[in-house]
Amino acid sequence: MFKKIITFLNQPYPLEQDLKRDIITILAFGIFIPLFIILFIWNDYRGWIDLALIAGFGCITMVVMALNMLLLPPILPAFFKEEKWTVLKEICIHLWIIFLIGLGNLLYGNWGGAISFSWDAIVQVQFITLMVGAFPVTVMVLMKQNRLLKQYVAEAGEINTTLPPHTEKTRSAAPEETAILLTSENEREQLRCFPDQLMVIKAVDNYVEVCLREPSGIRTHLLRNTLKTIEGYLEHYPQLFRCHRSFLINLAKITKISGNSQGYRVSVDGISDTIPVARTNSRQFKERMAAL
Repeated sequence: MFKKIITFLNQPYPLEQDLKRDIITILAFGIFIPLFIILFIWNDYRGWIDLALIAGFGCITMVVMALNMLLLPPILPAFFKEEKWTVLKEICIHLWIIFLIGLGNLLYGNWGGAISFSWDAIVQVQFITLMVGAFPVTVMVLMKQNRLLKQYVAEAGEINTTLPPHTEKTRSAAPEETAILLTSENEREQLRCFPDQLMVIKAVDNYVEVCLREPSGIRTHLLRNTLKTIEGYLEHYPQLFRCHRSFLINLAKITKISGNSQGYRVSVDGISDTIPVARTNSRQFKERMAAL
């Protein structure tokens, strides 16, 4: 039973980092907290002084959320990677933010004379805060994970039924066919290939790794350039699609599509690792696959 729980908590979960949505969420909670205090907690008002103090609880909430939602991911990029994001991490980061909001407001309330400060009060308030927050956070995360998993698995299965039978073949281009010329930033390095040879192009730091099917098999070539620039070279080839911030793939070379709560993952002929499709590209991916 314990192993099943650990396995489930380690399942992939979408890491949603949307600046506009995050700012709206922060502002919404900053307004909700003072209103909640006024309606259900604070009974004895002393005019504007109390209202200003209550508004401070909302400000503390917004500061804590902003630090964790906007500043923490750039500071800890290795931790906030979607390919490594799990159900457990999603639950823990929410509980961490709830814990800090409770602690921040407790200290602020003590400073403003609204809450008596003691270690027993800290332990009691934080325990209650986490217990109250843990259940709804966990339920919401699990419901979303289950809904997205079912959605992407079902849609991946539908797309798989439309994939044409795949037979491995080596590219043999006629002399008159148009080749693609990919170059490095300084144009000192050049890579000439045909569209049908391109399998996957991956961003690797300041380079792109181009995977080509050649007579000897799949070979990789490094060019010092950005994936965005390379994408511009290929804009007239609809089968070559930027599916993720780090990947560009040949849709005609896909052999299988799978899905999890983070979205689609595709298998490309001759490439051992599956490649993610960003959720923001899901609709366009399906449209491009249907048009092949």
